Amino acid sequence: MDWKKWLEEKQQESPMKVAEINLENMNGWKTSLVSVRRLDSGFFKLLGFRITSAIKREISSWDQPMVVETGKGVVVLVYSSTKGVLLQAKAEPGNDSPGCMLLAPTLQTSKSNLEAVHGGKKPPRADLITDQVKWFSLCQDGGRYFKKRNNYAIVTVDVDTDIVPTENERWFSLPELMEAIIGGHVNEHLNQTFSLLVAQKMCELI
Repeated sequence: MDWKKWLEEKQQESPMKVAEINLENMNGWKTSLVSVRRLDSGFFKLLGFRITSAIKREISSWDQPMVVETGKGVVVLVYSSTKGVLLQAKAEPGNDSPGCMLLAPTLQTSKSNLEAVHGGKKPPRADLITDQVKWFSLCQDGGRYFKKRNNYAIVTVDVDTDIVPTENERWFSLPELMEAIIGGHVNEHLNQTFSLLVAQKMCELI
């Protein structure tokens, strides 16, 4: 099946709906004049910051809220020289796409999700996190997150890999992935992992 048709079907199947509510009405979260955070202190919190001496910016000082995450997130892209990359159709509440769904790396999760702080299940493909994986610590958007880094990795599998895609996963050739990137159908984590994959391949040629 054509990848665009596959993604459209997954977006249509996605039941996710997002509605804005008052901060004080959020279940499981505590709001105060100091911060917004979960009662169990997992995932992330929203704090206020005052920025000064920004002499080379549009204005030299301002106040803003920033997201402070609990621990580093984990992002893994599975790569095969014959099959391409294993991607997932992942729904996130802030995505600007049908069903809130975009293409994402094989594994994209927070530290709190890995530890099942929410009381639910661990994310699919959590088994990809092993001692053999080589991690790269990459900075995230410093205009939104405070000192935020994620651990990224490219996991290369054998030509005859026995990894079977789930119903929300699909092998993408590199030309298909590049087409999806240009078309705006991928999330920021996939953009970053693809850049890492390209950098690794370029280093092999040097």
